[in-house]
Amino acid sequence: MHKYRLAMPAQKKKPANIFVCSLGDLFGPWIPDTWIEEVFKACEAAPWHNYLFMTRYPQRYEQMSSIGLLPRSENFWYGTTVTRSSDLDQIVFLPRRQHNQFINIEPLLEEIDISDIDFMDWIIIGAETGNRRDKVKLKQEWIETIITAARAAEIPVFMNSSKELEKVWDRDLIQEFPTELIRPEDKPIPYCKKCEHCKITLEGKRGSRHDCMKAGKHIPGRYARTSPSWCPIRNE
Repeated sequence: MHKYRLAMPAQKKKPANIFVCSLGDLFGPWIPDTWIEEVFKACEAAPWHNYLFMTRYPQRYEQMSSIGLLPRSENFWYGTTVTRSSDLDQIVFLPRRQHNQFINIEPLLEEIDISDIDFMDWIIIGAETGNRRDKVKLKQEWIETIITAARAAEIPVFMNSSKELEKVWDRDLIQEFPTELIRPEDKPIPYCKKCEHCKITLEGKRGSRHDCMKAGKHIPGRYARTSPSWCPIRNE
């Protein structure tokens, strides 16, 4: 448990979609409830972010929900991994309509019928990657079966980029987000040297002096590539 990282969501002021414990399983049976509660509290301390949780042990969601420990915040998303039809039994443990939920079908190892999960909020699809000798070869019809069911239920689909999936799909990948997870694109930071309000004065061997005529301030040399934080255009 790396407790020094718990403060990081609150330190990140720009709203973001955060995949919590992306390289581990926070809800594995070996993880104490107290650790999970600490992570939840760290997330709740920065409510301007969205938090995506994913586990192969969705039973833990149900267990924590039954004792009132599973947050019902609108910015919390609970997911589980599905790779075969037999994994669909795991979906019953998702918190259903009380929370946002999604399934991660990665790697897709066989054709899966998802026509009965119209309550889902998001579906992620991915192929098996790497050089394993017995690696499953993805089939286009497996993907199309999922896409057809998702379209019928109006569920957004996101395909994880990989050479294996791109080769089989052989067209632009579908990369949709639920409305709640869509973030506006960043506006580019102004570049002083290209700004109409930037006055450049040659000062001999000292080089050039840059002044912002809009703000009436000198532009320090360290901002040769991007505008300073007080830039009027940047703050607009």
